[in-house]
Amino acid sequence: MLDQQIEACGLPARFYTDPALLSREIETHFVNGWVGVGVTQMIPNNGDVMPVSVAGRPLLMTRNREGKVQVFHNVCRHRGTQLVAAPCHPPNGIMTCIYHTWSYSVDGKLVGAPDCNLDRETKSKLGLLPVHMAIWWDVVFVNLSGTAQPFEEFIKPLVDYLAAFDFSPLRLVGFADIPAQANWKIAAENSVDILHVPHVHPQLGTPPGYAYELHALSDSIFGYISPGMVDAETIEKYLPGDMFPSGPPGYQSAIDLHYVFPNTSILIAPTFVQVTIREPDGLTTTKQRYHGYLLGEEAVSRDGEMLMKALREVASQDLETMRRQQVGRIGDATDHGHMAGSVDELTAHVFKRIAEAYHDKNVKAVTEKRFASV
Repeated sequence: MLDQQIEACGLPARFYTDPALLSREIETHFVNGWVGVGVTQMIPNNGDVMPVSVAGRPLLMTRNREGKVQVFHNVCRHRGTQLVAAPCHPPNGIMTCIYHTWSYSVDGKLVGAPDCNLDRETKSKLGLLPVHMAIWWDVVFVNLSGTAQPFEEFIKPLVDYLAAFDFSPLRLVGFADIPAQANWKIAAENSVDILHVPHVHPQLGTPPGYAYELHALSDSIFGYISPGMVDAETIEKYLPGDMFPSGPPGYQSAIDLHYVFPNTSILIAPTFVQVTIREPDGLTTTKQRYHGYLLGEEAVSRDGEMLMKALREVASQDLETMRRQQVGRIGDATDHGHMAGSVDELTAHVFKRIAEAYHDKNVKAVTEKRFASV
């Protein structure tokens, strides 16, 4: 059974090379679930517009004249042309299709359809199609199907866990697009793998072994905290910015990572926050956008460049290992690998959540046990 395969060796190799299986995962996890799509500080001004996507579907984040963030399908209602191709601040808040010049307000309303003689009632029904969306802190989540559980219920475990933090002073420094030449599942697995850190990211220190605690806040929100991962020297060299003024005891030297399945990770360090959003870009390529935040405008001006350099360095160090993992899935040799028990527990949890796309009752039963040993 698939659950036994996962416990012993991980997901079978074919799950990383079969386009039909990828299609099932996209439908199950990226269409029917809550998926991170962007951050609101990427559109800071009223009237800003930014194209984004979920599993290849073109979407559009906008901030209207009252400052409300909305998400629409980035598709003209006339003949289906992509409306906006690059971030912009359209004149007078009007977005115009390049094909037949139908135009829309940043609220998504159709305001012009030349040569079509549409009456007012018809025009009122031809605005951009809205997407079911919600915002946690700065992160925008969407549910394309509109059938996911209420977002407040979905995100509540994370809200409760991080209640001691005040995220309001955090300011976006910038973002980095760093695609991985690997199936999206490999990128997901890598993001929760703490064991590779001293080997692949030596600048973060190479102690004999990192102490860490796994946490499963829900089936969809899980990760780890490493209470002593960063010491004062590491903070000075690699963690620019100012220390969080609030937070639970011990966070002055901790790294806390939360994975919001299927595609969003939030890493909280003593001086910064990193939000990473991933998206399948075909069978063997994954889009990855890394967002860096510091506490306050002064820290952004002083240390923003240093932070983004550090984030790019760490992200780039993972690329070759992920590429080689994808190469290793050619053939079935990885079907005879060996999962290392509790040290691979987070990775196994990712596998089990992914496997729900295949409607295996035994896998679901194992998943619902969460972290029995924690």
